[in-house]
This record gives sequence, C-alpha cells and structure tokens, in this order.
Amino acid sequence: MAGRERSGSGQTKRHFRLENWSYGLIEVAYDHRAEVIVTSCPLGRFNVEIHQDEINAKFDSNFSMPMVYYGQFISVACGCNVVDLLLDGQIIKAKKLEESAVK
Repeated sequence: MAGRERSGSGQTKRHFRLENWSYGLIEVAYDHRAEVIVTSCPLGRFNVEIHQDEINAKFDSNFSMPMVYYGQFISVACGCNVVDLLLDGQIIKAKKLEESAVK
C-alpha cells in the first residue's frame, strides 16, 4: 500500500512524514512570531496540537503552540463566548484568543 510501508523503527513512513510536516509547520509559525495557528480542518488542528509533546521529544524542541479551527477564530470576532467555542477545552490554551472572547 502506497505511503504505508514500515520504516526500521516500526513506524509507518507516512506517520514519520506527518511528524516532519507538523514540526515544520510549528517551527515556521514560531519563526514568524505567531501566537496561534488557525486551521481549516478541526481534525488537522487536533492532530498537530495533540502530538506536540512527541514532536518536541523527537526534534528536541520546546513547542507549545495553540491551534484553533477557523470557525472558532471567526466566532470570537462575532462575539461568541469561550464555552460555546470550546476554547476552554483546548490542550494548549490560546490565552489571548480566550481573553478576546466574551466570557
């Protein structure tokens, strides 16, 4: 199956490439002084956010970049509150975005 071959470590090559991609995404965000990454896909947001500890261990980095779905980001501008947007349930808190949202 294409993209699913096993590497010597037992991980799929596809998973290895995803970690590299996620590391690059977060690194570019930090390099450009981003305070949050906004994604178009809630699953993509979750996958990058939840694996930051693994990425940090693998690449000897210290990332703690909040990730939000664009619907949440836009809803803050429309006056929705933190609870309705589920911002209070994030793994890595988007503190400044939470502060901007109606409490």
